Amino acid sequence: RQYQRRVRAFFGLSRRPALSVTYKGTRMSTLNHHPTTASRAPKITITSGEKTPLKNVLEKVPVNTGVVLFQYVKKNGAEATYSSKLESTLAEVKKGQVKVFYDALGVAQKTLFVVGLGEENQVDKQHIREATFHAFDKVAAEKLKTALFYVPSLKNTKISSKDAADAFGQVSVLTNYHFDKYVTKEDSKKAFVENATLHFETEGEFPSAEVNNSLNYAVTIAKSTNLARDLANERAHIANPGYFAKLAAELAAKDQQKFELTVLDEKALQEEGLNLLYSVGKSAQFPPRLVLLKYTGDPSSSKTFALVGKGITFDTGGLNLKGTSHIETMYLDKAGASAVLATMDAVHALSLKVNVVGVLALAENAIDANSYKPHEIIYSKKGLSVLVGNTDAEGRLALVDALTYVQQKYKPNTIIDIATLTGACIMALGEHLGGLFSNSESLSSTLRTVGSDCHERLWPLPLLEEHKADLKLDTADLSSTGKGNGGKASMAATFLNHFIDDGVEWAHLDVAGPAMYNEKRLWMPKYATGFGVRLFIDYLSKQQ
Repeated sequence: RQYQRRVRAFFGLSRRPALSVTYKGTRMSTLNHHPTTASRAPKITITSGEKTPLKNVLEKVPVNTGVVLFQYVKKNGAEATYSSKLESTLAEVKKGQVKVFYDALGVAQKTLFVVGLGEENQVDKQHIREATFHAFDKVAAEKLKTALFYVPSLKNTKISSKDAADAFGQVSVLTNYHFDKYVTKEDSKKAFVENATLHFETEGEFPSAEVNNSLNYAVTIAKSTNLARDLANERAHIANPGYFAKLAAELAAKDQQKFELTVLDEKALQEEGLNLLYSVGKSAQFPPRLVLLKYTGDPSSSKTFALVGKGITFDTGGLNLKGTSHIETMYLDKAGASAVLATMDAVHALSLKVNVVGVLALAENAIDANSYKPHEIIYSKKGLSVLVGNTDAEGRLALVDALTYVQQKYKPNTIIDIATLTGACIMALGEHLGGLFSNSESLSSTLRTVGSDCHERLWPLPLLEEHKADLKLDTADLSSTGKGNGGKASMAATFLNHFIDDGVEWAHLDVAGPAMYNEKRLWMPKYATGFGVRLFIDYLSKQQ
């Protein structure tokens, strides 16, 4: 009974836990739990109808409601969507450009935004995404909270109304995101659109149920993406390993039938032999955790997927200390674990019929007298001895123990890990692409296709026998960093590969670039982007 009371106290649960909980450890810490920023998802209504004169549209909408006209562009300029009588200035908008007209067409107190889509026969989901961003950004800048978005007939484009609703829903929610919870003056916070009507110009029957389902799917995932952004952007004194464990417990408590939660604290990590993960976090103010959250969406299936996220809540570099201009934003080094936890939130919200385990390898890489040291040799959970090449290459150490533990406990058929792992991957691919390493051509191809479609793009990089050879030592089974100065992203991935069991399909996503931007790009904000959530959900949806 005393044990049960302590478990309930640790997770903040009621007297009778509403989920299957395995808690291994004795240390009961007080968790500093703060609510995350609201996702600011606009309320979206879909309507449809035949072509309507623009002036009629302007006259019908309420005051303080913006009207956004998505307009096709011809090679020699732009074509007015509604009527040849529109002023010539309306026909000059270019792709990605937004023109604003006040008291448009003589209608008082009505603001018209004309957004260039691109050439009609070339318009695809990405065109809709970009146009949606530009429209929302401009409407918000005009301090309008409500807008009507008019989509011309799509019959001569590359997309359907279902695809357009998906792209619009995804980007509308992501564009509204701002991490400003610590800004104390409300008038200093950036305005955002709260209500949107998405109107499709139609010629015949409109598949309203299908389009609404597509919209709801996209909005649900985008909300979870914003949750991932919040978790990664939250500072390390708040979003520590225990904080993530608390949030996982809160999510698990929502559905006692489908969720199973396991949490290992620092004592249990040592008892279970997860020495690498423990070593990374043992010197921190907030001790390490391993969190496993299993969702059973298809009890009849024997297939299980595992998503493993690197969650270094702050990375000082350890004794190989990071320097100024490199250390300041290292609270973002938990972006992988943030994406995994947010994905589990979306999996449940969408009631996906898959079995998936979300794994969070959580530690703060800090310094004190007990810090692990360069060239220290440590036994991993798998039993392999590892020489620590650099304490600032800590993410791979935390990950391999997590990979081993989830394989031993749940025996997943497919594992995908996601981590802000190497600066080398940023040097190779920049911030627009994630590095993709895999032992399965089929899995690699599927992830690339899914990533391209949802605009969370991946690029395949090699795992060579030469990389394996460079990790071998005479003094230990493996070096964590290998020899030489080149190919460090491949070296890190190869190190992880040593801990994947035979027959397990595996992919490693190095997202050091796309998970945390140095500057805002369209709907992707500066700092945490939430990269990986949409990719994971689209992939898992195809496995149902």
